[in-house]
Amino acid sequence: MMLTFIIGQSFLTMLCHLKFRLFYFFAVWMLVMTTFIVLFLPETKGVAIKEMWQVWSHTSSGESTSQEATTAATTGE
Repeated sequence: MMLTFIIGQSFLTMLCHLKFRLFYFFAVWMLVMTTFIVLFLPETKGVAIKEMWQVWSHTSSGESTSQEATTAATTGE
């Protein structure tokens, strides 16, 4: 909420100084956020909310996968 306020208050000032490059600035941040989501957040499509804790628990290799949660959900573990 605070960041939204800051962006709203600084947008016009940034637009005056950066002109069209301001939209490139926001496009770069979108790419950064998308990359973070793809690399660090697990896929949860098809996983029931009750099995979500298994997705977020780490395996012995330090990775979490939705496949383990899907397997556990289908086998009843």
